[in-house]
Amino acid sequence: MDQHSEQPTGPAAGLAAGWPAARKMAAGSELAVLLATRPLRSLSDAELIDATAASHRLAGHFEAHTLAAMEELHTRREAEPRRPYDIDATQQSTAELRPVLAASAIRVQGQLRTVRSLTRDVPLLGRLVFAGRLPVWVAGKCVTEMSLLTDKAKVPIVEKRLLARLLDLAPPTKTGDHDDSDPLSEFGRALELALTDVEVVRWTPGQVLTLIRQLVAAAEPEEFDSRFRAAFRDRRTSASTDPQDNPPGMGRLTITHTGHDVETADHRLSLLARQFGADDPRSMDQRKADLAIDLLCGRIEVATSTSALEAGDEPVRIRLRDPRPGRAQVNVSVPIQTLLGVSDDSGQTLSGLPIPASLARRIAVDPDSTWYRLLTDQAGNMVELSTRAYAASDPLWRAICTRDRTCPFPCCNGSALAGDTDHTHTAAAGGPTSYPNSGRPCRAHHHVRHSRGFGLSQPAPGVFTWTFPTGHSYTTRPQAHPVGHWPRHWSEPGSAAELSRALALLARDQAAQTDRGIHAMRRAYHQARLQVWRHDNPDPDPPPEDVAGDDMSTADWDHAWPVVQDWLELTAA
Repeated sequence: MDQHSEQPTGPAAGLAAGWPAARKMAAGSELAVLLATRPLRSLSDAELIDATAASHRLAGHFEAHTLAAMEELHTRREAEPRRPYDIDATQQSTAELRPVLAASAIRVQGQLRTVRSLTRDVPLLGRLVFAGRLPVWVAGKCVTEMSLLTDKAKVPIVEKRLLARLLDLAPPTKTGDHDDSDPLSEFGRALELALTDVEVVRWTPGQVLTLIRQLVAAAEPEEFDSRFRAAFRDRRTSASTDPQDNPPGMGRLTITHTGHDVETADHRLSLLARQFGADDPRSMDQRKADLAIDLLCGRIEVATSTSALEAGDEPVRIRLRDPRPGRAQVNVSVPIQTLLGVSDDSGQTLSGLPIPASLARRIAVDPDSTWYRLLTDQAGNMVELSTRAYAASDPLWRAICTRDRTCPFPCCNGSALAGDTDHTHTAAAGGPTSYPNSGRPCRAHHHVRHSRGFGLSQPAPGVFTWTFPTGHSYTTRPQAHPVGHWPRHWSEPGSAAELSRALALLARDQAAQTDRGIHAMRRAYHQARLQVWRHDNPDPDPPPEDVAGDDMSTADWDHAWPVVQDWLELTAA
């Protein structure tokens, strides 16, 4: 054999280099051929994981390729001349594509809008989609959220900040409303390099949608507040017992309300459901459903406070009637500037759901809210807390829940509140009960963490690296908490005294604004009363005593004169 024979190229080269080479191959025909050259039964466990990941990328790539073909057809139809009685380009494209896609007209037209936005409005996000690294439908949701921005110049800014988070890059710098991340900048070069990678985005669809909502809310807080108020007016409950929508004999009750109230209610239901113990044959979902219906129907009432349920200090107390159960924990992170009223930066629920500044302030003054002060650095990362005891102290586990938000297992969205406190470096091996050595995995992934072949480390607080039996490793990171910014006319308080004086000035200004608002409302009210009286009585002057009964009765005048007096007092004020 010739020692200088040519080395294999293309898929054969990938096969010769070993199956892990598929991880580095771009989604396309070569990767498809490589996947088809090896029977799945001949692959090891690690190779099956790599094959699954490659197939996943390939499926996303070809789905995006389908959309690109649809867009090309639609672009050609738009360029064609049309007679007055012809259908338009969208209708023609839809009619031609529906038979081959077996899809409704609404779906086809939605796909056309999505691919057009990905190619024209957010092309960097589109590159992730066409590489098979982000599902098309998730990108479509991101496009829908970014379309809510009233200032379209902010769309590329939000797009770059979204990609910086998804690709684990340092965020681009920002001056005012203009992003300076041009292709030649440090961020531009890092972004271009990251976009040439082939790994899929390690974010679940829910995490991506939560992130884009955070970014859109931060870009236009006032518009976000307006959208929230409009949605809040549409809060409702809906009940369905329709047999077409439910299993036999079952119904569905849906409550649409603010995200923080829904999360708080779900957390309390989870704590109550756990009180029944392992001997209860029902699943957690079944217990929570039974508790919710029993509470709403008035069959039971729980007097145990949420804090007592969390601590496990006392058994659950269920009785028939109690006017007021214990206060529930409100899991909302809010910048101090927002609470002071000097900034409209949005807050976040524990799961990362953004809430407008107005709702955050309303929660803050609610007498049923329990607030805990948790300090962060300027990047929104929690500071360290620790204890010498094995069990996490109350401040420590609350800090861990607030830091991690969810179970730290890859792609798990289980609430950290409902999880178990776990020592990353086990206590048996000398691991301390501390902020950088603790996490809150859900019960299922707590068991996974201690199963044979799995490993877990925490190189930085809240950053968890999981190692699987096949040798694959995955790293999860917590979302940063909202960090407010002091307005230009404010200097950051350097001491408690300075902060106290600033708050006093703020309170005085707010009181003056409130007084002016009340005065304006009173003025408008009395003006309306006076206009009504003038309409009914054209002559505003008091009638002489000798003709008092001709044009206007004395009783009518006695009723109208106080209105005039009030008006004179207001206009003189």
